[in-house]
Amino acid sequence: MDGKSSGSQLEIKADPRNKTSMEDLRKQFDLSTKVSQRIAELHSAVMQIRDARLQMDRIDKRLEGDAKNQAVVAAIHDTEKKMADIEGVLVQVKMKSSEGNLRYPNMLNESFDTFSHAIENDAAPTPAMLGVFEELNTQLDKQLTAWKQLVSTDLPALNAKIQGTDVSSIQVITPAAE
Repeated sequence: MDGKSSGSQLEIKADPRNKTSMEDLRKQFDLSTKVSQRIAELHSAVMQIRDARLQMDRIDKRLEGDAKNQAVVAAIHDTEKKMADIEGVLVQVKMKSSEGNLRYPNMLNESFDTFSHAIENDAAPTPAMLGVFEELNTQLDKQLTAWKQLVSTDLPALNAKIQGTDVSSIQVITPAAE
């Protein structure tokens, strides 16, 4: 007010009705944070895959029907198939509506999301919860490793083939630094 600032002390206390120890709350918070980070990594990989596919689709359309570039088109299709296999484990690509989860199995994205809600409580994670997290983590690591491998080998090989055409190479988007 009138160019003056003021301040006051604020003390945050735990809900007295909750008898969970601060250490247990910290463990729950740590697990929730790890789950959120893993979901962000999963989403980043899916966005990279979809962006790369969009670039490949544009190149494919420009080169289709051009007999001298059929090897490039075939390489694009092979790479897209590998990307689709990875994406299909990360997210359920067949789901087109909210009822789709009744028809198709959950993939890693849905499993992580369900798990994130299951651990939203005021208690330390149970051994079973930690086991589920490790299993999801292992599955995600496998797919992220496959994606990184594809980015480091298949896409450069595809770009080398594309180099002889009049279209630009495929660039994988990198997530913004946090």
